Amino acid sequence: MSEIATFAVGSLFPELIDKEADLNDWATEVERTLDLIPSVSRIEIDPPRGFMSFNLGDATEFKDLIQHAIPIGGEIRFHILIPARIQERIKGWSVSAGNSVEEFLVTIDLSTTYPCAFIIPLGEGVLRPSGAVIVVREFLTEELDKLGSKAAIKLTTLGPSPFHAEFHIKEGDVGEILAPGIRVSRAISSGYSRWTLHYDPEVHESAEAARTVIIQRLGYEFSTFYRIVAHRNIHRFGVAAIEAWVEGTLAFYGGKGLKSWIYRTAKLRKILHDISLEILKVQLGIEKVHKQNERLIEKARDRNSKLALEKELAEKAELGFRDELSSYAEMVGVLESRHSNTTQRLTSFAVSLLGVVVGALLTAALRK
Repeated sequence: MSEIATFAVGSLFPELIDKEADLNDWATEVERTLDLIPSVSRIEIDPPRGFMSFNLGDATEFKDLIQHAIPIGGEIRFHILIPARIQERIKGWSVSAGNSVEEFLVTIDLSTTYPCAFIIPLGEGVLRPSGAVIVVREFLTEELDKLGSKAAIKLTTLGPSPFHAEFHIKEGDVGEILAPGIRVSRAISSGYSRWTLHYDPEVHESAEAARTVIIQRLGYEFSTFYRIVAHRNIHRFGVAAIEAWVEGTLAFYGGKGLKSWIYRTAKLRKILHDISLEILKVQLGIEKVHKQNERLIEKARDRNSKLALEKELAEKAELGFRDELSSYAEMVGVLESRHSNTTQRLTSFAVSLLGVVVGALLTAALRK
């Protein structure tokens, strides 16, 4: 039976360009700017009930982190028309690659733990639905750039966007139960997995009706997935900063010449102490976020005891980084040991030298 409906998943949502802008104007500015794009139509926005932000500490230099207020609650919906000639130059989606759809429905769900976008190609002839996220993302970014100072928003994305799976919906009765009248079978691969979602026509009158139920069923899990990814990115910064710090200290330790030796002897102890404290802070933060991720997954499980994204959530929730941090701590320990030995030798030498000097002075004094 032919595939008659598809969708793709990612995390993309509007961000106000002006960091000082009143967040009460967020929905108004989003709608106003989207309305300036000729290819965008039928805009509907349910304003968010509030905003949240992550405590990034010193991580603000990382461009892939969310450094602004994140809308919570509400929804954004609009249609976007992307002509085939434009699709041809956007990698990931094109008519020549077997896709013949030019119109897409974009739904950005803000109602759960993190913004999650569902991109629906409006029509048949879709070979690789995940590419819809790419073509919509790139086209919207280009159009917003064209608006220049007229645009109050820019597009924020969080990878993986697209989510690494192809979602196809067809009539049938194959796979594990996902929701009443809907089953899912998955072909897992190292690249993009294929999810075939089978619906019972006696329960759902059309593939489109089934798709609505499927998105409602999976929405909270995808939102949780991206919230956990955001946590991971933030702590990846902390680990990367420590890595750079340790590498710089190793280079500093190996410096040649008397000036480097004196500076190293005077400053290295404090540097190593500061690195050790930072490693402990990051390790503590990772453990706290790991527990927070576990609670997020449990909340998702409260909604549906069998999670469709069980494997993906578990992989992202385990932040990792423990081995790297342990290695850095060991390196710092070696440097501290060597520095301590150097300090001890220097102290012994100084004491001996002082003894010689004092002895010489006493001898000279007694001879007078």
